[in-house]
Amino acid sequence: MKAIWAQSLDGIIGDGSGMPWHLPEDLAHFKKSTMGEDILMGRKTWESIGSRALPGRDNLVLSSREPGEWSHGARVIHEVPEAFSGWLLGGGSLYNKLLPQLDEVLVTYVRTRLTGVYTSPVTVPDLASLPQFTVTAETPWQRSTKGTVTHSGQPATYRFVRYTRTATDD
Repeated sequence: MKAIWAQSLDGIIGDGSGMPWHLPEDLAHFKKSTMGEDILMGRKTWESIGSRALPGRDNLVLSSREPGEWSHGARVIHEVPEAFSGWLLGGGSLYNKLLPQLDEVLVTYVRTRLTGVYTSPVTVPDLASLPQFTVTAETPWQRSTKGTVTHSGQPATYRFVRYTRTATDD
């Protein structure tokens, strides 16, 4: 299984209701990386993207709720399929819970710190501190041409990093 997320330098991906930045380059990277593959997300992530299916991908939503109008365009599942090999899109609790099953993670680091900005921040695992993951590709820091960090209005600076599992969790 693979995962993809964007995070601040202090490991925050938001507050569960939206993105803390507007970063067109990250959205293009996300689309290019996940297009044509299955994507899996929790119900709150589904709702945060407007409860609409992302085109060109089979959208799976993990939820205890039964399918209905709320899930139009997605396939609701009640547990993660054992053989799932697509992309995990979040949220934070799923990233943490499914970390032992992740073989590859694409992280967009946004050069900002969000500690203290949110009352209830959503965080992700600190892959750089985990010995079972190795950086296998990274870009230099880049300044977005149109992107901003929402709480400050400052231009967004970002970099893409690919982590690959090189050891098992013990």
